Amino acid sequence: MATVTIPTTPGFKSIRALYRNSTAMSVSKYNFTQQVYSWKGKLKVVEFQLPPMNQTDADNWTEFFDDLNGYENTFNADLSTAYPHETGITSVAMRLMEPEQSWTIDEAMHHGISFIAMEAL
Repeated sequence: MATVTIPTTPGFKSIRALYRNSTAMSVSKYNFTQQVYSWKGKLKVVEFQLPPMNQTDADNWTEFFDDLNGYENTFNADLSTAYPHETGITSVAMRLMEPEQSWTIDEAMHHGISFIAMEAL
């Protein structure tokens, strides 16, 4: 496993952050009573959206995805703005949430890229 350097241009258009926790719930199919158990695990999951970009910038990002090689490698992301209530999370090791990535190319040859990553624990 290696740490891959994330491209710096263009910057992210938006970031959507969420927590995934390991709370489990069982629901009776007869009377719908619920039994909940809260495990201790938590995971940061972030969707990164990039602005439309030209071919050169898009090439840097597609090379980044290729270097990540699915789940194998990680990258560091500054999540301080995504999780402002937590301190000391300026550099979090992340890995892709899915092993494949896709992007769009419009008629003006602008590339649109977004991807979802999870904290590498």
